[in-house]
Amino acid sequence: MKHAIVGTGIAGTLAAESIRRVDPNASITLIGDEPYPPYCRPMISMLLEGSIPPERMAIRGANDFRSLNIDLLTGERVSLIHPKEKNLETAKGKIISFDRLLIATGADPVESKADGSHLRNIFTMRNRRHVEAMLEVMPEVRSSLIIGGGLVGLKAAHALNRRGISVTMVEKLDHPLPLVTDRKCGYAVARSLEAMGIALRMSV
Repeated sequence: MKHAIVGTGIAGTLAAESIRRVDPNASITLIGDEPYPPYCRPMISMLLEGSIPPERMAIRGANDFRSLNIDLLTGERVSLIHPKEKNLETAKGKIISFDRLLIATGADPVESKADGSHLRNIFTMRNRRHVEAMLEVMPEVRSSLIIGGGLVGLKAAHALNRRGISVTMVEKLDHPLPLVTDRKCGYAVARSLEAMGIALRMSV
């Protein structure tokens, strides 16, 4: 049985390891578009704040995949999937056949279509590459604006605040973390953020 797994995050990595446990003879290919070995994406905010080096984010090392006979392909973005032929193509022209395909890429952030959203120093924050792009300009940054008061927005706000950068967060609802807290808890989170010196602009 040939298994192809698209996505080298925690879900894809654990899926590959689970398949290996139940099928010692399966062919397993784990494919990711980033150039790094699998890493823990929730830790990118810690990289942004400077509390950990990049190597601390690794889920597994290259030797771990070799020992499990899992073929790890990094820096390969899947561009086409052919369900009938049971193969996929990467942007670099590599063709990988499969009997079973798992797509474990997660979701991309919704990018702004506002005027000026293409200008310099406007970022999304989903992966290590995004954070490394932010770190490149960090020495010249004195203030920041975060659009969105969800979990990623809060982690970014905390990281930038820890670096001594002025932070303003805007959220269209009336409190932070609106999808996971009620108003009472959300208002408590807001007070904590303001106590840290983070400016909040809610209901905008």
